[in-house]
Amino acid sequence: AADLNVHVAAEVKNFVPSNFMDAKEARRRDRFEQFAIAAAREAMNESGLQITESNAGRIGVIISSAIGGLTSLQEAILTNHEVGPRKVSPFFIPMLMANGGAGMTAIEFGIKGPCFSVASACASGAD
Repeated sequence: AADLNVHVAAEVKNFVPSNFMDAKEARRRDRFEQFAIAAAREAMNESGLQITESNAGRIGVIISSAIGGLTSLQEAILTNHEVGPRKVSPFFIPMLMANGGAGMTAIEFGIKGPCFSVASACASGAD
């Protein structure tokens, strides 16, 4: 954050997605989805929650995000411009969607209950 005009930040340095999920799956997810899964894994480890076939439908995922994968959006725009649309990742749309954090978290852990994203722009974290 030292190089920014605003010096209050929550930078995540040295984040290694493969510490929290399969490396192949990590490549198919935007950074915000990787953070969501990592946070969920840490919360589940701390809480001792075990997701089983018998309780998966009674567990839900609600994650708030102001917007989806901006990094993926930028990469797709540049790729499309530089080499054409056929080189844009087929995972682009799931990586871009604001509800991707909740959806990918539910998929990662086999959660089958309610799953949605609350999006209220910059106030999303307060929802």
